[in-house]
Amino acid sequence: MATFKTYSFEPGARSIIQMGEELIGHPTSAINELIKNGYDADATTVHVYIHIEKTPEDSFAIIWDNGSGMDDTILFGDWLQPGVSNKRENPRSEIFERSLLGNKGIGRLAAMALGKTVTVISKTSNCKEYNWLSLQSAQFHTDDLLSKIKFPGGKTRSFQELFEPSHSLELRKIRSNSLLSEFLRKRCDSFLEGTIAVVEDLNPGLYKKMQDDFSKTEIEQSLSDTTILKSLEILITPLQLNGKIQSELIKLGLVKKSYSLANESSTFDLKYATNLEADFDPLTSEFESVKEIRIVEGFDYRIIGQVHDDGKVEGRFTYNRLIDDDKTVAFNIPAEEDKKSDKKEKTGGAGSFYFDIRVYDREKDSIDKLAKILGEKSNSNVRKILTELAGLRISKNGFGVKPYGEEVLDWMGLAQLRVSDPGKNITPNQMLGYIYLYSPKNDGLKEKTNREGFYDNAAFLELQKHLRRLIADIGQKRYNYRLKNNLGRPKTKPFSRPSSQAYIDFIVSRISDDEIVDKTKSYLTEFDTALDNAEKNLNLSERLASLGNSLELIYHELAQPLTILGGSEATIQKQVPRISPEAVQKKIKDELENLEVAIDTIDDLKESLQPAIGKSKKKTFAPARTFEKVCRLYKRDIADYSIQIKMNENLESYKMKANEHALWISFLNIINNAVFWLISSETEEKVIFLSLEEDKLVVSNNGPKIDTDLLDEIFEYGVSTKPGTNKTGLGLTFTRNILGRNGLTIEAENRDYGPAMIIAQQLKDAEND
Repeated sequence: MATFKTYSFEPGARSIIQMGEELIGHPTSAINELIKNGYDADATTVHVYIHIEKTPEDSFAIIWDNGSGMDDTILFGDWLQPGVSNKRENPRSEIFERSLLGNKGIGRLAAMALGKTVTVISKTSNCKEYNWLSLQSAQFHTDDLLSKIKFPGGKTRSFQELFEPSHSLELRKIRSNSLLSEFLRKRCDSFLEGTIAVVEDLNPGLYKKMQDDFSKTEIEQSLSDTTILKSLEILITPLQLNGKIQSELIKLGLVKKSYSLANESSTFDLKYATNLEADFDPLTSEFESVKEIRIVEGFDYRIIGQVHDDGKVEGRFTYNRLIDDDKTVAFNIPAEEDKKSDKKEKTGGAGSFYFDIRVYDREKDSIDKLAKILGEKSNSNVRKILTELAGLRISKNGFGVKPYGEEVLDWMGLAQLRVSDPGKNITPNQMLGYIYLYSPKNDGLKEKTNREGFYDNAAFLELQKHLRRLIADIGQKRYNYRLKNNLGRPKTKPFSRPSSQAYIDFIVSRISDDEIVDKTKSYLTEFDTALDNAEKNLNLSERLASLGNSLELIYHELAQPLTILGGSEATIQKQVPRISPEAVQKKIKDELENLEVAIDTIDDLKESLQPAIGKSKKKTFAPARTFEKVCRLYKRDIADYSIQIKMNENLESYKMKANEHALWISFLNIINNAVFWLISSETEEKVIFLSLEEDKLVVSNNGPKIDTDLLDEIFEYGVSTKPGTNKTGLGLTFTRNILGRNGLTIEAENRDYGPAMIIAQQLKDAEND
């Protein structure tokens, strides 16, 4: 018979090392955890000081706050139970009602990642004495049970005595450090409430990082260039910007009310210093308050707003690239289709969140502007600062979440996307952005125990998906703006190519060497041949792209006729042997009528596609009939969304001599865009109109107008105003190109009722006709 007992775990001593030194890992993460602990304890000020001497053994770090502190029942009780935290039951702090940042129960061990000896001193306002504990990491590198490891601690009226030569060895089992002792006497003499973490014999990684940061051969080393300060700026920036971004969003009507991180009495100041800073005296010099990242005001483009639960985006896009063209426009990205159809309340998702993203072009005039803001004379320094501080980061309840935008700069794979389309895709080194998350609405994103980011669960993957859609839209708008203002690569006229003969004439006029001239002619002949082949390939790609749109329509439109054909045939086969002759005759007639309708539909579809597969040569045809053929390809959407097709009467007798294939492709792309925008518009009466105006074909609709800033660029490669990622910006470019190669032109304009595309024959071609 089975016996029954109960058992429990007894953790080994190494678990402390694994949860502290190994799990927290990076020194900056450890410092951040101690700062967050001070914030959670309602501190108004946290000091961080790192002192570097000739060896790690003589170097030390001190992080202290003026928070509520810990009495003896906490420090000698709950604090000694790793993984236990009362923050899960009490998500807000007692005094300032702050949203608490930690609930894992391991942040207390973060100091173990900074050095070999950690002394924790804490006192509440009600305590008459200071409570203290001193731990040495070497004690925990053993196979003993954790309960077997003993370390010193107790109470004292003067915590400084713990570090005096006469007490240090006796009480804390470590030799004294006179510099540390003096620092605590002078700098912390007014410490009456809060917590101090003193770290001695620094971690080699932290020690080396500090030395490397201050080993540059500049006349005066700037503290702002250092790893620790950069990390602290990244940590604190969202807390300082949080109120500003929410106030802006409320003012713009994008959110109804702000999410409070704390009550109105809450203030928080983070101060940092190191003895390595030029002219810094550890005993007398003032600590520097850590401010928000410096480049936030020098942006070329700024995008703020909210992403809703379903992926819908509402925001504002500010253009600050050119001195005389500072403007802000509203933009929206619709919800994703799969979310629109999901009527049930979704759980475990990323939740709605705010964003504030600033984009920098990094070109000379843009860098010049940023240099003035930063007070930098060297553009190379500005580029270096931008490179070091740029990135898309995440904040949760006001504080930055590592490693996003810091140790891991490109956590969404944006650089890879830029390789495929460098003009429209933005990389992390071009942006400084924050994603603002809050509890409890974003708690589906689960932070890893080691404080190094979120788990890759469904919520995090959804967050990445929403952000990729947003950044793709930002990239498209920036691309459109840069193209309009001729920023970056200069625009060229369509179909223009360098004149080989002009270059040969230039060479002949300057060089008498026949061998060089012959070689030049031979090379340029090959060059022209390559361009001819490229143009032919482009022509083929345009035809294939249009054919791709057609095939999708064919697939859907043929489904119903084929179903009817198949069903009718099966019905006839079953009925023939079982029904009397008269009935069979009637039944066959009925089914044949169905077959006739289906066949007519297929013939109609075939006729609609005929121009797409016809030979590319001029002929006389009626453009109204070509327009009708293309419209029939969209008859399902036209019927489902009650879109009317109207044409001027004068088109009935109008004919033109041109390449019908070119016009068919043009109509296909124009109607495709018109149908898309009419479907997404709130206009009750939706109309696509074809008119003839002075021998010009005008295709217009009463949907949304084209952005006036893009009217001249709408036919350029990659330009698109469609929201989301399902776009190429190629359709109208193909349309212009194929019309241009066939003696036709196209231009866009906005009319009172909506956008219009105007197609005309080039003057020379018209005269030849």
